[in-house]
Amino acid sequence: MSLSAENPLVIEPYEASHLEELAAFRFRAWCDAGIDPRCFPEQQWSDPHDHLRLHWVVRDRGEIVAAASLGIHERLCEVDEAEVYIAAGIDTPGSSAQQGSKGPVGAPARVAVLSAYRRHGFASLLLDQQDLAMRDAGVHFAVRQSSPSMQRLLLPRGWIDHGPAPADPRFPEVDFHIMSWDLL
Repeated sequence: MSLSAENPLVIEPYEASHLEELAAFRFRAWCDAGIDPRCFPEQQWSDPHDHLRLHWVVRDRGEIVAAASLGIHERLCEVDEAEVYIAAGIDTPGSSAQQGSKGPVGAPARVAVLSAYRRHGFASLLLDQQDLAMRDAGVHFAVRQSSPSMQRLLLPRGWIDHGPAPADPRFPEVDFHIMSWDLL
């Protein structure tokens, strides 16, 4: 890692038109975080909704070293894996999950940091960026599934832990938890 005044690492928006680079970065970052590489024969982590999300990256000498994404939806039932949140009894403030919400629902996700760059605050900076973007978009409520290391960062920010998420075979060594946050 090369943090210095001459080489400051900053968060920058990432264009969804270049998702191959971001998908390959995610795979590399998560290889030492409990991912089952056999689930990703193309050595990329992407899904059909990535082109609809906001993305941010941190680069060091042109290479992505950290990244995060954010989906913004009109209702909780439109969020990826909505059934997990609904089954956990999570509902958006002021209405039912199926009927709508008081405002857009945020789905921040995919915070990934290369192992050599971990424990230097990049995940927190990316969470700050997700939070700012949600507030700017008028998001009133957010949901996510979080690893134990991410939970440690989210709980002090006001996120609520709703218990274990269903096991994800792509991450056999990670016990994800269902989280929500009322931004109001």
